[in-house]
Amino acid sequence: MTAIAKPVRKDVARNRGLLMQSAEELFAERGTEVTLEEIARHAGVGVATAYRHFASKSAIVEAMLESRIGKFLAVLHECESIADPREAFETYLYRICELQATDRGMREAISANHGIDKVPEFRNRGKPLSERLFNRAKQAGAFRPECELSDIVVAFWMIGKVSDATDRISPEQWRRQLTLLLDGLRAEAMPRQTPTTPALSMEQIETIMATI
Repeated sequence: MTAIAKPVRKDVARNRGLLMQSAEELFAERGTEVTLEEIARHAGVGVATAYRHFASKSAIVEAMLESRIGKFLAVLHECESIADPREAFETYLYRICELQATDRGMREAISANHGIDKVPEFRNRGKPLSERLFNRAKQAGAFRPECELSDIVVAFWMIGKVSDATDRISPEQWRRQLTLLLDGLRAEAMPRQTPTTPALSMEQIETIMATI
């Protein structure tokens, strides 16, 4: 005889929804440093309620990281459908870096494991797609011969760090740095790109250096 699942009480479903929404907002703003207590307070529910839904901070961080890897995979799948190999790969780079720039949690999802066993598994889902996009672009002559996929991974780290440092002072600065970085990776025959975002002033750099 099949057991009948009990319906979820409306208040329970509502509280979980509030917690997830608050976790998304705080995770985007502050990354994994946010606490479960802060998430509960932001959601307007008690800490005990938060712990009934999530046994630990790691449980909610894992859920947040998985949601971001889902966004990462969605971009990969969309870019795979772009016919031009160079355009497909560069669109992928800009789209992911844009997600990173507006979401500290996304930057952390891409760059570290946070002691959560499933995070490498989450990221590995996108590995074959990333490799396919990169290999298509390289075979089409978009990149210099010595450029490897690992250089692109390092590029993500670098642009993530730029976003960490400049997201409040110059939130579009990552675009300038990615444009310049890509010019160094492109094949010689490829046209150079002109950055549309202004360079940081020395005063802005001094301000940033004082806060990191």
